[in-house]
Amino acid sequence: VFGSGGTAGSVTVDGLDGVTATGLTFRPVAGSTPYTLNGRPINLAPGDNLISAPNSGATPIIRSTLAGSGQTRNVTFSGSVTLAAGANSYVGSSTVTQTNLLIGDYNVQRAYTAPFGAPGNALTLNNSTLTGNGSTTGDIISYELPYNINIIGTDTILAGKNFNLGSLSSTLYTVRGDGSLTFNSNLSDAVSSISASFSGTGPDAFTGTLHVDCYNTRIYSASVGNFLCVPNGTLDLNGTLSPYPTGSPVTVSFGALAGSGELGDFPPAVTHVT
Repeated sequence: VFGSGGTAGSVTVDGLDGVTATGLTFRPVAGSTPYTLNGRPINLAPGDNLISAPNSGATPIIRSTLAGSGQTRNVTFSGSVTLAAGANSYVGSSTVTQTNLLIGDYNVQRAYTAPFGAPGNALTLNNSTLTGNGSTTGDIISYELPYNINIIGTDTILAGKNFNLGSLSSTLYTVRGDGSLTFNSNLSDAVSSISASFSGTGPDAFTGTLHVDCYNTRIYSASVGNFLCVPNGTLDLNGTLSPYPTGSPVTVSFGALAGSGELGDFPPAVTHVT
């Protein structure tokens, strides 16, 4: 537990293997300086872990790696926190519930490849917002969400620059649920991408609405992705959606199509099913 009216600041996690915790709680602090956790890993104990910042005022920054191998960890994020490690490595599931969670150190140039633990973990977004918080310039900054994601309620991803929903690989990651997901950019001219599949069936189906509001969104559908649009739900397109690499053959399908955006740079081989 950190804080409770005192002054925050930088905390160094020490020890050869870091420390073990069953969760982290950041209570309100005096002033605008947040707690910042640096140094060795924070090993989350098997079972349930709560990382919370109830009314903390200054958003805490976790730069230490959140780790934990072997047995499953179920990690719940409640209250605004910043995940600033390049890649967290705990195994299990994550739930972001009714909060704004920041990914990346403000204005820092680096790749954030696994904010919610090991690739392939389950991630649930429950009436929450994820914000790409790193640098707004340069080519080094990037984000990935290599997870199987469940959408509950109304959720938003503010993509920043070079944010990929999924992973730039042939590995299948699925987005499912009946909620609403807005993929938007908090930058006026940034390019981000979607490679995760919204085409699951049965319990893996996405039957909600995907709002794409980015200036330009690349879609990866072959060899480096699995996005074939939203066959069981609604695509609300208010930006530009383009296959990448440009001209790649792709079939896209929609349960329903809405919005005033456009499908750009599709080759003649493309099939649009509405």
